[in-house]
Amino acid sequence: MLPGSFLLLLVIDSAIVVSLLRAGRLSQPSDHTGEGVAAPGGRPGPARPARTAVAAHGAGQRPRPTAPTNPWATLLRVAWLAVLLGLLLQLALLLVAAGFGTFAGLRPLLAETCRNVSWSVLVCAGVALGRVASKGRLPVAGVTGLLAAPLALTAANILQKGIAEALGATGVAGGPTPVWLLLLKAAEYAFLGAALGWIGRRAWAGASAHAAAGLVAGVVFGAAILVLTMQAAPKPLPAGGLVAKGVNEVLFPIGCAMVVFFSEVLGKRSRQ
Repeated sequence: MLPGSFLLLLVIDSAIVVSLLRAGRLSQPSDHTGEGVAAPGGRPGPARPARTAVAAHGAGQRPRPTAPTNPWATLLRVAWLAVLLGLLLQLALLLVAAGFGTFAGLRPLLAETCRNVSWSVLVCAGVALGRVASKGRLPVAGVTGLLAAPLALTAANILQKGIAEALGATGVAGGPTPVWLLLLKAAEYAFLGAALGWIGRRAWAGASAHAAAGLVAGVVFGAAILVLTMQAAPKPLPAGGLVAKGVNEVLFPIGCAMVVFFSEVLGKRSRQ
């Protein structure tokens, strides 16, 4: 059975997600088709043609209409890109474990893969949702990451534990997620969402800028998480586990930022 706090957080996040999507859809600029201004007497006046890019392409050509942004299509692109990110990250962690000789077996690997993929989908969708609904407002761009990260981490840990129990896998960490870790993850992805929202408003925004924002988030918050993890551990952690956790904490925010970037690139191409 899911914890009551997790269910409460899920309900609150769902309400905020729906509100943000509605706000983002309502705040989209309307397509001015040139319906005329009312003339004296209450009758509609002659239609005024909207100012478009006709002058740039010649008077004999009509501009190609641009399809409005569909937030659900954006989140769908983010979801499958995030699945790919989770699988690639799991492959990197598997290589680290093989290099240090700490591979635990196929059953724990399957449970951990499901955890990483679900975490990747949920948190990247939360960050992307801020970009879709914020319309350039940085506080809104960061609030979805703030809410999505603790929810995604809790859900991913519950899923990993359930799959491990179903498969009879041993050596899988159990117990509730530490509060300090939830707070750090919330702050990390609030920062990442706000940073990506700020970068998205700049003309020079590109893949390198998105990757740099992810790198800053990974290095700053990843270092804090590693230090607190070592201090909270009852005994010294093995080198392989520390390296794997460091790789995960640094690479994943970069990958999440790139997921958001490439989902927007693919969306622009599909609307052309």
